[in-house]
Formats: sequence, C-alpha cells, structure tokens
Amino acid sequence: MTAAPSRREEILTVAAALFARQGIANTTVRDIGEEAGILSGSLYHHFTSKEEMVEEIIRAALDPDIELDMALAQQDVDPVQAVRELIERALRFSDAHPDVAAIIADGRRELWTTERFAFLRSRFGTIKTVWTSVLERGVSQGVFRADLDPDLVYKAAMGAISATPNWYRPHGPQPIEAVIEQFNALVLGGILR
Repeated sequence: MTAAPSRREEILTVAAALFARQGIANTTVRDIGEEAGILSGSLYHHFTSKEEMVEEIIRAALDPDIELDMALAQQDVDPVQAVRELIERALRFSDAHPDVAAIIADGRRELWTTERFAFLRSRFGTIKTVWTSVLERGVSQGVFRADLDPDLVYKAAMGAISATPNWYRPHGPQPIEAVIEQFNALVLGGILR
C-alpha cells in the first residue's frame, strides 16, 4: 500500500502545475495557496519561498536521471545503443515529469541566471559531458561519421528534445514510444557512418 502524499507534496504538485502552465515569474504564492486550498501565508509554514518550491520540484525529478546518464557514460556500451538510451531517457523524462520539463524549458533563461539554480547548469554540464563522450567514442570506433562534431550534435539533439514540452502531451494521440522511435531515427540517421 502506497502512503498518501504529505501536505507538502500536495502543495508541490499544485505549484508544479501552476509553474508549468503560467511560468515561474507569473505564478504568485497567492496563486499556489488558492489552488492548494490554503491561505498564501500558510505556505510559509511549509516553504521559505517560491524559489524553494521550484528547486525542490526540479531536484526531485532530475537527480535520479543524472545518475543514470553518468553510469551510462562510464559503461562500455555500444555507442549506438548508448545514444538510443540517452534519447529515450530524455524523452521519458518529459513523459514522466511533464510539469518539470515545462518549467525547465520555459524558465531556462530565468533559472540559469539565478545563483540558487546553479545546480541546473552543473547538471546540464554533466549531461553534455555524457553525450559528447558517447559520441566521441562512436567516432573513434568508426560507428559514427568521422566528420561528426559531438558538441553540435549534442546541441541539436537536446534543443529538439528540450522543446518536447511545447507539443508532447502524456496520454495524447502520440505515445512516447513512437516519439522515441522518431527521435532515434532522426538523430542516428544523421550521425551513423
């Protein structure tokens, strides 16, 4: 039997939906309180600030995925399979955490320039390192094109993937498996030797 979510978790779920729908800057503590059914002042019993809520929402979803990506870069996995897994994990993140994916995509400029969210720059630096190391390994093994620019491929792939919250809807007309298959075809079709 699964434990019922705590009041704090319920508030974070409400806040995540509002941040995803309205944007971080356009969502007030009052909005969150009204949606959660409590006075906005009562939110300070659970959180010190709106920024604390945003940070907790993002960290809870992002931290486990980063560890999986790092492990993949350190394993001796076929580079083609590794790229498939990186694409799948990134897209499944948008499927499993649509609000968080939208918060990160829409609030990227705001989050990247705020010291509190420096951990995001670090996490995305790690993701870039993982991608480029896998791509470089594929080039050195002759699996990927010799003229491949790993940095450019990473930027193009992640640019497309990070835009998925703008159009992809979990339980929508296109299942995540079909989206993953198409992304794999697009990325791998352009980099395979």
